[in-house]
Amino acid sequence: MTRKTKRILLVLSVLCLTFLAGFAVKTVQLLNENPPLIDLNTAIVEAKFGKNGNEAHADGEEPDKNSEKPGKTIKIRVCGEAVWMEEHRYFSLDNLNTRIISNYKEGDEILLIDDYAEAHFYREVLAILEKLNAESGFAYAAD
Repeated sequence: MTRKTKRILLVLSVLCLTFLAGFAVKTVQLLNENPPLIDLNTAIVEAKFGKNGNEAHADGEEPDKNSEKPGKTIKIRVCGEAVWMEEHRYFSLDNLNTRIISNYKEGDEILLIDDYAEAHFYREVLAILEKLNAESGFAYAAD
């Protein structure tokens, strides 16, 4: 194609696109204006605002300080045939029982996490925690 025909095709395509897209200026309106979607004046009057963005305590009540757990959560993660307890890795379960007893304080909770553990190994760790719960009342939760 010659240069002249390329220019003609370019001008024609721009004109066609302009007509196809439309060039009339029209305001955006809702199809159904009756009734209005929301009455802002009524919404502002009826709204209950929170204190500093905290809507849970809009009544002015402070949260109960005693409702929080006083203890910490000890995480025991079982991965394959290894046990991780607070950054320490154990390959056998022999001393895990004593480590849990030495780290546990009143009010603490133990969280058992299954991180692609071998089923038999996970059940052994769970049995240890159930035994400690029955004997000494250690609170635990399994993930």
